[in-house]
Amino acid sequence: MRQGEILGLRWEDVDLEGREAQIIHTLDTSSGQAEYRAPKSGKVRKIKLTRVAVEALKAHRKLQLEERMRDPSEAWEDRDLVFTGPHGRHIPRRVLMESFARLLRREGLPQMTFHELRHAAATLLLEGGVDIRTIQRLLGHADVRITLNTYSHVSERMEQTAADRMDAILE
Repeated sequence: MRQGEILGLRWEDVDLEGREAQIIHTLDTSSGQAEYRAPKSGKVRKIKLTRVAVEALKAHRKLQLEERMRDPSEAWEDRDLVFTGPHGRHIPRRVLMESFARLLRREGLPQMTFHELRHAAATLLLEGGVDIRTIQRLLGHADVRITLNTYSHVSERMEQTAADRMDAILE
């Protein structure tokens, strides 16, 4: 998901039992106000969730509900957002990026942006044998050429796999 799609994701768009999320909104704060818009492609898309993501979202939802119950003020704004800042408000992009950078440092992972994370996911899926059209739909690209030209850098492992498969065919 794009950063704005994550920030605009609402619980009503997440089906944990069906392991699916609908990408309906993106959060745009470029004007200084929080505005929910259609995704970049202009189309709603559904993505399947991994079991790991579902378990993490369940745990997150539990913590979020507990936090809401502990909030003694009437300041909680119920926007149904999956990821919120204090009092249920949206998370500013800068805060999300800072939190993401801290997480990467804590886990000993290389620093990267959300966009680079999308690139890494696409490359891992390609290396795992997922077809390019499926990756296109997951990333929300309007045209498969965008996916091919932007995200399908051939890795050394993919080249070796191609050579190994050709060996198997020729044998």
